[in-house]
Amino acid sequence: MRHILLLSILLLTPICANAQFDFESDTTNESSNKPLHEDLLGRPNFDSLEFEMRFWSTSAWYDGGTFLKLNFDKLSNWHYARGFVYEDSLVWSNQNCDFVDIESLWEKLLDLDVLTLPKMHQSEFTIITDKCTYHLDHEQIDRFIGTDASSYSIELYSKNKYRYYYYFNSQSLWEVMQKAQKHWWYTPDLINFIKITQTLRDTFYLNDIHSEFAAYVRNKRSLVNATTKKRKKRRKKN
Repeated sequence: MRHILLLSILLLTPICANAQFDFESDTTNESSNKPLHEDLLGRPNFDSLEFEMRFWSTSAWYDGGTFLKLNFDKLSNWHYARGFVYEDSLVWSNQNCDFVDIESLWEKLLDLDVLTLPKMHQSEFTIITDKCTYHLDHEQIDRFIGTDASSYSIELYSKNKYRYYYYFNSQSLWEVMQKAQKHWWYTPDLINFIKITQTLRDTFYLNDIHSEFAAYVRNKRSLVNATTKKRKKRRKKN
């Protein structure tokens, strides 16, 4: 009997271990499921990995953004890497974090529905007043987002699956909602997403990576401007 019980536990262990990375893949006909900057970062190597998550901070004002990679290998070890992408350049950060208990961190992210949160325009945005309840549609959500959109995105990879979702101006949008005096907002998905982004930013010092990225962009643009001025001077001489 003991042998049968032990065998049952051994057979169930891989199933339980993989359950923490079980998510529903995007459908292939979605136009928005193209991986972000995969030409530079490449696809995860699933000869050695079980799962990978990529967390992005991007803006409408430039081609690129900062990223965090979290992956879980086949030996049950967690790894992370940080850096940024700008135009056709990939830069890895050499900054070190304090010790990170990624196992506990991942449990916290699972509690916030990191694998199952919908995309922003598929999320629930509800206004509750004294008399009525309103559910916002796609266009109404866009009005609240604004045009100077910065966004946080999450990509989920496993061997045969890929999922991508994003939220625009999540923190500023929530602050606007909080200021509303005459009604109450119900946005559970947005709140969970903000908690996920804040947890990742604080744990992995992603604000420091953003500062590196901003300095890199300034230097790049300064070089471009200097080169442009030199060319103009040469043309005037000719």
